Amino acid sequence: MVESCQFFKAFPAVVLRHTFVKNSKITQNLLFFILLFDYTYMQRPSITHGLRLPLLKAGKKAEENIEKGIGMISTLLKSLGYVKGEPLTFLSKRICGLWLVWIAAVILVGTLFGGAQMISMPIFATGYFLGFALILANKRVYKKLAFGRPSRFQNRMTVISIFLAVLLLIGMGGPFFDSHQYRMIWLAAFLAFGIHFFPFAAVHGKIMLPLGALCSANAIAGMLLSNVPFTTFAYADVAVMGIFGIILLRSKNPLTLKKTVSETLKADKP
Repeated sequence: MVESCQFFKAFPAVVLRHTFVKNSKITQNLLFFILLFDYTYMQRPSITHGLRLPLLKAGKKAEENIEKGIGMISTLLKSLGYVKGEPLTFLSKRICGLWLVWIAAVILVGTLFGGAQMISMPIFATGYFLGFALILANKRVYKKLAFGRPSRFQNRMTVISIFLAVLLLIGMGGPFFDSHQYRMIWLAAFLAFGIHFFPFAAVHGKIMLPLGALCSANAIAGMLLSNVPFTTFAYADVAVMGIFGIILLRSKNPLTLKKTVSETLKADKP
């Protein structure tokens, strides 16, 4: 538990502590943000409306916060190139799936030969950069697996997601390098990657949300349950990423699906 306590000192402890306090203002604001994001970004006003009513019991100020938040998020998304009302098309799901399967395999091999480092850093680093070269930077793979090019908004969200991951890796895992606390270094990395999956929902679809939630929950559990062997959480992370990777890798062309639906609707018209 000592390592866990040190982590929450290095991480914004005050925010984490108050976020989960019942009826706290920060909890309300967090819920408001989730609802606003759901309404503006994921385009699900029906769900937002259903969850919005209980929160409005907080009073008129809550209503004003919601309206203000909608305006702020809309402005932010517009600056990133998002066109409100225009449906997002996820054309590179299969590349993401192949990447997840590859990284899962790298973590698995790294864990098997991890030794004192828990996950072998040379194996992970080599596998990561090799995968980047063979998958993400490979035009042949992109041409074979992608169904088209992402939009400007999706490209910007990709950059934001990667930047967020790097920021979280440095902020959460960095403090443990000097003391060689490899368990916390890797769990912080799992958490950082889990969180960075959330904004990737704009690029690869809503499937990234449960992926991010499961990876993050697994990492936090590993931090809190210090008596449970690290390999348990490493293999769990491998399993989650591997399963979601296979699902994404088996994705069908969304453009073809849209065309099929459109033709079906036209055929049904009298």
